[in-house]
Amino acid sequence: LMTRRLEERRQEILKARNAEGKKFLGRTALKRVRPGSLPKSTKTSTITTHRPRVLSACNVRRAEMKSWYFDIIFRFKVASEVYRSGNLTTQFPEGTYRPYVGLVT
Repeated sequence: LMTRRLEERRQEILKARNAEGKKFLGRTALKRVRPGSLPKSTKTSTITTHRPRVLSACNVRRAEMKSWYFDIIFRFKVASEVYRSGNLTTQFPEGTYRPYVGLVT
């Protein structure tokens, strides 16, 4: 039963990809790819991208990661502002570093 359902699902995916004009490489083309070679195109983030890329299929885990990430950024910005204003004893979030402050003589 499960094998039949898997094959039906596979056929649906193939039909959808063919309708969009997308194809799969195939066995011979896949065998020509050298192990460890870099992909020709990959998902990347730039400095202006608002959201980080979280490689997880689980939406809950992805949301938790983004929440943690933006919490660290917010707390770092607050601590950095306090630190640069002269309070050198401020606590920074775990895993972050104090910003450079040039010595004033």
